[in-house]
Amino acid sequence: MCEDGYMLAPSLHGNHVCRPCACPLALPSNNFAVRCDRGSSVVRCKCQEGYAGHFCERCSPGYYGNPMVVGDSCRRCDCNGNWDPNLLFNECHNVTGRCLACWDNTAGDTCERCAPGYYGDAINAKDCKACACNECGTASCDDRTGVCHCKPGEGYSGFSSCQGCRRCECGSASLRPTCHPLTLSCSCLPGAGGRYCDRCLPGYWDYSPAGCKTASVNLCNISCDECIWHLIGDMKASNQTLDQLTVSVLNITTGAAANDRLKYYNYTAHRLQSRFVDWRNKSSEMWKQEGRLAEAAGVVLSDTEELTDMEAALKSLGVRLDKDTLRNFLLAEQLSSNLTSLNVVIEEMVQDWELYSVQEDVDPETKLRNARESQAMLAQMRTLDLAPREPTATNESTEAHDLLRRVRQLEKKLVSAAGRMAPAKEILSRFGSKLTDTQRSQVKQQRLAEEHDSVSSTLQAVKDELTDAGRYLIEMEIMVQAELMDRLEALALVDHEGVQTAVDMAAELEQQANALEEALKQSDANGFVQKAISAANVYNNIVKYTDDANATALTTQNFSERADDAITGMSTQLDFVVIQSENVFKQSVSLHSEQIDLEAEVADKQKYIEETRETMVQNTKKLAGIKLDIDAIQGDRTPKRLEFSREVAEATRNHSLNVLQEMEPIGKQVEQWAENMRSNQYSTKDYERAVSSAGEAVDSLHLLVPELLEKLKVVEQKKPVNNVTTNILRIRELIAQARSVAKKVQVSMKFDGQSAVEVQPHSDLEELKTSTSISLFIRVDPDKDPIEDRFVLYLGDRNGKKDYVGLAIKNDNLVYVYNLGGEDVEIPLSTKPVSQWPPVFNYIKVERLGRHGKVFLTIPSQSSSDEQKFIQKGEALGTDSLFDIDPKDIVFFVGGVPAGVTLPPPLSLAPFVGCIELASINNDVISLYNFKKTHSVDVVATPPCPRYKLAFSQSRITSYLFDGTGFALINNMERRGNFGVVTRFDIAVRTVANDGVLLLMVKDDKYLLLELKNGYLRLEYNFGFENGPNRIDSHIPLLKINDVSVIYHQSKKVILLVDKSHVKSVENPNKIHLPFADIYIGGAPSAVLSSRPELSAVVGLKGCVKGFQFQKNDFNLLEEPGTIGISNGCPEEAFMSRSAFFTGHGFLGSTAKISPFDSFEGGLNFRTLSPSGLLFYHNEGKEEFSIALDNGMVVLNSKGTKVKSHKKQYNDGRTHFLVATLSQNKYHLVVDDKDKQEKKRPSSAAASSASLLKTFYFGGSPDSSFKNFTGCISHAYINRQDRDIEAEDFQRYSEKVNASLQDCPIESPPAALLTPISAPKAKASQSKKVALDGSSSRRDKEDHGETSCYLPSRPRAVRQASRYGGSAHSRQEYNLQRPLVRRSHFSLSLRTEASSGLVFYVSDKEEQNFMALLLDEGRLLFSFSSAGHRVQISSLGRYDDGAWHNVECIRDGSVGQLVIDDLTALEERAPGLDQSWHVQSPLYVGGAPPGHAHNNIQSVQSFSGCVRRLLLDGHLLSSASATFGATPCYDGPLEPGTFFSQDGGYVALDETVVLGRRLELAVEVRPRVASGVLVHIQVAEEDYMTVYLHHGAVVVLVNVGVQQFLTEVAPRDGLCTGTWHRITVILDANMVQLDVDSEVDHSVGPLNLFTMKIESPVFIGGAPDGLVPEGLDTRHYVGCMRNLSINHSPVSFTKAALVSGAVAVGNCPTA
Repeated sequence: MCEDGYMLAPSLHGNHVCRPCACPLALPSNNFAVRCDRGSSVVRCKCQEGYAGHFCERCSPGYYGNPMVVGDSCRRCDCNGNWDPNLLFNECHNVTGRCLACWDNTAGDTCERCAPGYYGDAINAKDCKACACNECGTASCDDRTGVCHCKPGEGYSGFSSCQGCRRCECGSASLRPTCHPLTLSCSCLPGAGGRYCDRCLPGYWDYSPAGCKTASVNLCNISCDECIWHLIGDMKASNQTLDQLTVSVLNITTGAAANDRLKYYNYTAHRLQSRFVDWRNKSSEMWKQEGRLAEAAGVVLSDTEELTDMEAALKSLGVRLDKDTLRNFLLAEQLSSNLTSLNVVIEEMVQDWELYSVQEDVDPETKLRNARESQAMLAQMRTLDLAPREPTATNESTEAHDLLRRVRQLEKKLVSAAGRMAPAKEILSRFGSKLTDTQRSQVKQQRLAEEHDSVSSTLQAVKDELTDAGRYLIEMEIMVQAELMDRLEALALVDHEGVQTAVDMAAELEQQANALEEALKQSDANGFVQKAISAANVYNNIVKYTDDANATALTTQNFSERADDAITGMSTQLDFVVIQSENVFKQSVSLHSEQIDLEAEVADKQKYIEETRETMVQNTKKLAGIKLDIDAIQGDRTPKRLEFSREVAEATRNHSLNVLQEMEPIGKQVEQWAENMRSNQYSTKDYERAVSSAGEAVDSLHLLVPELLEKLKVVEQKKPVNNVTTNILRIRELIAQARSVAKKVQVSMKFDGQSAVEVQPHSDLEELKTSTSISLFIRVDPDKDPIEDRFVLYLGDRNGKKDYVGLAIKNDNLVYVYNLGGEDVEIPLSTKPVSQWPPVFNYIKVERLGRHGKVFLTIPSQSSSDEQKFIQKGEALGTDSLFDIDPKDIVFFVGGVPAGVTLPPPLSLAPFVGCIELASINNDVISLYNFKKTHSVDVVATPPCPRYKLAFSQSRITSYLFDGTGFALINNMERRGNFGVVTRFDIAVRTVANDGVLLLMVKDDKYLLLELKNGYLRLEYNFGFENGPNRIDSHIPLLKINDVSVIYHQSKKVILLVDKSHVKSVENPNKIHLPFADIYIGGAPSAVLSSRPELSAVVGLKGCVKGFQFQKNDFNLLEEPGTIGISNGCPEEAFMSRSAFFTGHGFLGSTAKISPFDSFEGGLNFRTLSPSGLLFYHNEGKEEFSIALDNGMVVLNSKGTKVKSHKKQYNDGRTHFLVATLSQNKYHLVVDDKDKQEKKRPSSAAASSASLLKTFYFGGSPDSSFKNFTGCISHAYINRQDRDIEAEDFQRYSEKVNASLQDCPIESPPAALLTPISAPKAKASQSKKVALDGSSSRRDKEDHGETSCYLPSRPRAVRQASRYGGSAHSRQEYNLQRPLVRRSHFSLSLRTEASSGLVFYVSDKEEQNFMALLLDEGRLLFSFSSAGHRVQISSLGRYDDGAWHNVECIRDGSVGQLVIDDLTALEERAPGLDQSWHVQSPLYVGGAPPGHAHNNIQSVQSFSGCVRRLLLDGHLLSSASATFGATPCYDGPLEPGTFFSQDGGYVALDETVVLGRRLELAVEVRPRVASGVLVHIQVAEEDYMTVYLHHGAVVVLVNVGVQQFLTEVAPRDGLCTGTWHRITVILDANMVQLDVDSEVDHSVGPLNLFTMKIESPVFIGGAPDGLVPEGLDTRHYVGCMRNLSINHSPVSFTKAALVSGAVAVGNCPTA
């Protein structure tokens, strides 16, 4: 019994074992069955929850995933609860999990955000609300905050139409970039005209940003080239002819043109009419608003007049109040004085009474009389009745209190009125500011009306308060007057009666005081005194009340004055308001234009905000990427390794900084030396100081660089950690640049007989094997230092035992010494002894080509320009021709050697004394300052010798040598000339390279590039153009010195000149000023070239630049601070081509005095992957002499006598050197100094004529029947009778047919596909083909090496183009950076192969909003949906003609445009108003996946053809997120078949097979690689069959459990010959048979091998990742395949279940 998910199966031993259910794959990770059983041969699966299908191969509804992918499973859909509750389950895509029906205005892959046009919290609160955004100007709204994001609109117009803003196309001669909002016309500068100010008016010329000039200017005064005058004359003649043709054409086509024009005018008139009606409606509304504003101003004016009248009344009332108050004040003062007097009299009387009572000596009679009078007076006083007066006094007191209270109430009212004055002033101030704001915008008029109502209400309240105050004042005045009159009258009465009585009584009392003394004692005087005090109190109270009334009157007067001042301020403020109100109507007229300006300003701010938002999004993405990198670093590294990496990186950084610091003094001193040399300053002190600085840098640098490189190696051995590897590569690049600069330091070193320098050897040691060349300058002074035998240089093994090259002075002669494995070769230059050399620098060059060597000496003349040249040659004995060196042990010493280094005997001499300056090694510039180490170099004691650089004729012409790695950088070009309307660049170039940059200017996303491309000039520039870069190509090869000029006319043309001859020009409609300041010459830094995809393929220049000019101003490139890696002077060797590449259809031919049938010696390097090809050929009639490659062997053929190499695999992609020799006795053939074959020369071989020039060929022949060569030939030489042996310069050959004189593009052999498979449990099979390590016996016996193919792995393809078609759903998917909401602009070029197909399709998740371009019966159809309406724009003509066509699809709201080939423009509009729409990733190109687009497209089928340069809103869509059956668009002939490209891919067939039954599989293949999977059939994890290529052989491997067996067939010529091969595989039980082109082999495995017969899928060309078992490489097959059949039934790839990756079904490139 097996566990769930497993089933019983018989084993080899007769027992039953449990194997995983193949539901759908027999792997534990992809077995999703609860249980399974087998009925007959079909497995039945009981699937787990979430899986469906017979084999659980798909997800059930409500789940998503791909069970067919190893490691994948089904997961429950997650839509965050935002799905239709009426559904039984979440509806999502069954593979991606993307929710298909989000609910409640939500959107997103998991309905995690609000839908476009809504905002809120879609996950928790679920409160998505509609955004309150203007539909006309909104691009999108934030789904969280509801913030509206506006469309860009700078330089646009037409917002009010709500149809989208249109760009103002104003030319450079316009006054401003904005245009009229209705007519879109621009305001022009003087002399310019046209709707867009893009041309000159009649009578004007010289269009420029400053306008046009009048025609009165004398054109003859303008300095023009002669070609311009010829051009003007030709243009005048052409204009006359064009005028005649125009008249003729108009006579023919007037009717049709007029009809089309009238239709256009009619259409324009209707649009203008609708816009005019809209404008008139808005204008009437504006007039209504202005009327309402005028009415409001009138109301304010009337209120102001009423306030003015009220102010006058208040003023008069205040005057009256002042007068009454003053009169009351005077009366109160008079009353106060009277009361004061009365009080004095009473006090005197009391004093008299007291005095009278004291005196006792009065006469008795007098006393008696006085007493009588007093009694009478008292009696009279007693009879006096004051009771009637008491109520009056009480009432007066009460009324006085009431009067005081009302006065205080009035004071409070005045304070309240004063308090209301401040808000009134504030409101008036706000009213004034509101009036000012009203002048700026109509929108604020409503607010002004509201504020006016508020002010009116406030003024009304103030008026009411003032009215109340006036009424209170009047009442107060009346009351005060009445009360004061009453009180004055009462006081007058009281005053008259009381005062008079008191006076009389005082007189009487004074006369009778003595008489009444006794009587007073006896009478009750207390009552009288009390009454007198009461009376005095009453009068005191009256005085107090009067004072209070006086104070109240003064307070009232003060308040009235304050009220008057407030009213005066209000009047002034209201006068200002009135003035402002009168100006409102006048200023409202300009509100419309000001509103437009405000809208433009707002649009600019919106654009800035949008750019800021994009920047923030980009920064957020970058921060997210950095965070992921940091997380990856932290996840993959333990703290110890992190600490170690940090320490190593820190040490590396410190050492790199030290290197740069040490290199900086070298650069400065080199500049100083160069300046001294230019100015002929050869001061010894200057050189001592310079050399001292350089020496200090050298001493530290030679220690730092090796240590730094060791640190880098330690870091690189670790697993790369994100940007650490990038930094290391950057450091290595800087070191390479530093070494490049060091190599070009043209300064000597002086050797004192004890010093030595170890120089960095040549980087390409393979190149040194065949040919070695070293040049240098040597200065000796025989007068100071006697000439002795001394060592000069040595290049070879460290121990001096292997091959070497050296130079020495022996016996007063310069001696060139070399050894190639035999005897030493010494070539002394005896014609010029060293003792006779002048004490200046002399030029020496040593060469070796094969066995042959030369030494050259050039001595400059001291009196004239003539030079003395000497040459000596020699050759090595024997047959060895290669310089065999070991890269690990090679050393290059100059001047001497340190202790411990052993030199060969011919060079074991004393160290050199004198000065040496290295020049080149194998034509590469080299310097002593590019050293590894220095030994005893004392630059202070032995300063370098100055060298006169112009002493040799070769250096007297100013030129610069570029080696492909350096460049010149001119910063701020305008310091020597300005960018004008016409800007000119001139450069003189001499090169033999096919590719290389000449000029490059880059700034942001704009660039201008002048380069060599495939041997021809190309000018390409892009200043942000919508249609991509502009390009000018020439067809003049640059093989000699050529003067190249680029003339950029800002408003007319861009012209390319070569040697002052017009090559090509294009119109420049963009009128853009050149936006550059710096220029690169001959190359650029890698960071600049990698910043843009258009520049990624640009390579540095290899050649010579004679000079560069900007605006006719010269620049010295070596003096520019940014120049790196170039040197002065161009040797003639730099323009030689000593290598050539042949394609199998070409050859190189020349003539020379040779006699190959008599005596011949020739040698060459060759490199090829082709087994056969002609290397060298010569014929004289029917007699032929040839050297060829035949089935991998090198064959020498002379008149039918052949000498063949022993080895048969020289077509291995490696470089080999052969030497063929014909002497009088024998033919000799040597390959790589090891394969040596010879044959005796027949005695019948007749001699040929040697006096005539004879023709010979390399790489092929136009006459020979032998196949031409495919591959590279270099460093070839033959023994000409008219000159010495030297390398052939293929540039001089007269015949060049299909041959490239550049680098060899032969690819390196690929790595092995099959690795040994260990099977320790396997038993030895009975078949002779079985091996436990998985390799056949044939491979055990012979090492094939790696075999490569005749055809390149990447066929030639159209740049930035992809091909679709062949399979049902061929397509590419692109992820969009942001959804498409309002406006989208797609542009592309297409080339059709069928009449129907879907070009691109994009939609929202519900597929309610979509955009699509398709081909329908040859016509292009642009379709989209808007507000429930579907819009279709169809072309009138057919475009399925196989040619390239440019197509633009523009959607702006509800308006769509289809532009074809920049000529045909079609436009349609959806009915109704514009509504926002929202489409998002992915964008499908070439087709759509199953289940998509059917709701909107009737017939969904893949597009058959190519699509090039797909741009969205001007941005190139370069990298697809997924590819299904799409490949690069290959350029060239095609044939039927299926092509598997190098980008990888496979085909999963719809058919299944059963391993264990008879299986016969047949297919034809034409591979482009030697290794790759052809067929893979997977039954279970350990049960499979694979058919694959391995090193050019076909292998069939069958593996069941621990048992495996294989068979192999290796054709003699391999499978990489470029032809079709038929492969047949038959698997029957335990026997497998393989047939490859009728070569058959078979193998037999164990009996009863297959016990479980299950239908299994078949994969072609590869397999999904993880499915190929461990031990086999997962490399995909690259090449063509056709005529596949399984069990004699043809298989169609077009009906495959899946085409994954870059696989082209239906067509194969042939080349």
